[in-house]
Amino acid sequence: MTRNDILLPSGVRLAVSPLSWANDVLEDLGADIPLETCLRDAAETG
Repeated sequence: MTRNDILLPSGVRLAVSPLSWANDVLEDLGADIPLETCLRDAAETG
């Protein structure tokens, strides 16, 4: 049994890709979070 068999039903595959969008509508969303914090959190997450 593989790890995918445990987490997902048979025949279901999971793919993940980095989020690549910019927030042009709510300009103040996340404005209080420094870039360094975002990069550190991303690096820690892997």
